[in-house]
Amino acid sequence: MNPIHAVLFDSAEVLMRPIAPAAAPPEQPWRKYFPGPNFDAMVRAKYPDTSFDELDEGILLGMEALDRLHTQPIWTLDEEVGHFDEFYRILLDACGVSDPGLAHELAHNRVYEPDVEPYPDTIEVLVRLHGSGLVLGVLSEAWPSLELNYQRIGIRDYFQAFVISANHGILKDNPSLFAVSEELLGAPTENTLFLDDWAPYVQVAIESGFQGVVVARDPEIHRTRGLTYVADLYEMEELLLSRADGHPD
Repeated sequence: MNPIHAVLFDSAEVLMRPIAPAAAPPEQPWRKYFPGPNFDAMVRAKYPDTSFDELDEGILLGMEALDRLHTQPIWTLDEEVGHFDEFYRILLDACGVSDPGLAHELAHNRVYEPDVEPYPDTIEVLVRLHGSGLVLGVLSEAWPSLELNYQRIGIRDYFQAFVISANHGILKDNPSLFAVSEELLGAPTENTLFLDDWAPYVQVAIESGFQGVVVARDPEIHRTRGLTYVADLYEMEELLLSRADGHPD
């Protein structure tokens, strides 16, 4: 096993969690993040009798629209608001509300208001890893506001590479994003550990030459045979120590 010189992190469910997560059954993990913590209150403030019975179907349709828009590279927060204008228009339509102004308000709130926070182990472990001389990076299927959230929290400077899929118009199942990350990290893939909560993305990383580990903060997560799993960033540190001299874990 090659020694680790760089660590590339996914963001959601690895380093960050939603500040006010919605209830999310296992078959709908996206509900932790969508439609966002202020959606119900902002809609009911204008339309108190709104029914949310069809909201889940609206979210699925909205996410399909976001995936289509993801093929158009964007770099600014205002461009991101434009994407979420469409997303929230679809959600409101599913709830029987036609109000482009409210859709824009929801989109602006989504982009400019903090909606994620670090896990309790995140900053502690990042400080140690950065201090040890490892090169760190983020590779996330997300939008430009993710970097704003990292700046607010004060941890953006720990990362030499910060690769956001929307900047490149590519979803994370495309190996091209891993090539971008490798170039920005400046470390060979065989010496870079990629961490993600979604096993298929870890498999893409491994097929691209990286070492890969699944972060399973949910102990009930389905485990894919042949992949390495850790429960949190502390276990990831232990794994790094075991590979420090190229020894297998």
